[in-house]
Amino acid sequence: MRHGNTTKAERDEDRVLTEVGKDQARWFRSKTRELGLAPFDLVLSPPATRAKQTAAIVAPWGVPMMVELPELGVEIPGENGARLNEVYSRLGYAPLADYLRELDMDYIMSRYAKAANAAIDAAVAKAGYAERVLVVGHSIMLNAIGAGVDRLNAQSAAPLLSSTSLGECEGFYIKEDGSVEFIRRD
Repeated sequence: MRHGNTTKAERDEDRVLTEVGKDQARWFRSKTRELGLAPFDLVLSPPATRAKQTAAIVAPWGVPMMVELPELGVEIPGENGARLNEVYSRLGYAPLADYLRELDMDYIMSRYAKAANAAIDAAVAKAGYAERVLVVGHSIMLNAIGAGVDRLNAQSAAPLLSSTSLGECEGFYIKEDGSVEFIRRD
């Protein structure tokens, strides 16, 4: 799921949830319960304050383990990070497919997704048992992570993930058959 609405801040990592963002997170919590997806066994979040705040609201009922994974963040070091920032400044919250049309972005996003999915797999393995895992993150990064999941039905779900943008506190889940269902606000 994508984090909720945030305040403006000089540094990206200092952004926090607004009251609207908190309400959005409470809506997502209710929706996941309604769909039978919650409670979660494991919650994974990047280090950004807004993502951790969203995770705490969505999964407040005694999650056995909440783990901060730097690999889920938007900070990509070196030239790849600079390139992503340059493209993001032009494209904003465009679908992943728009990013992948840019020179080098397919390589950058696939490396990001591979590292993020390896970190997610390691956190799940360390937890021992985690059937219901919530991953909180940032816009296009979540779609890249989802498109890189091994059990994803690549013929139908990967194109869907790359052509869809997530709004604030919206998300998706991967079903047993590898298909994707979106959780959207009206």
